[in-house]
Amino acid sequence: MEEIIVTEANYDAIMARINELLLLTDEYSPMDDVNMIELDRLSDLIIAFDKKRCSIKKPTRLDTIQLRLEEMCIQVAAFWRTHFHIRKHDITQQTRRVL
Repeated sequence: MEEIIVTEANYDAIMARINELLLLTDEYSPMDDVNMIELDRLSDLIIAFDKKRCSIKKPTRLDTIQLRLEEMCIQVAAFWRTHFHIRKHDITQQTRRVL
């Protein structure tokens, strides 16, 4: 498929046309309808343009964990302190039990 999206103006014009076509079609429109065919082709062009120009990199595990902590309104320092940090007092109690 030939790429016709070169500038942001082309992108905006195609997006405007897609919005018009979305009003003319619905999920029950037949796939051989002229508007559906045009919508499908324009959508493919937009997807190809977005993948090429605006690719999103896969987040690292640390980025994913930090995002989830932010979503849960948990401070990162508090999380590490409560889940993975052993206090000195706890270590002494554990050693007393062993002895």
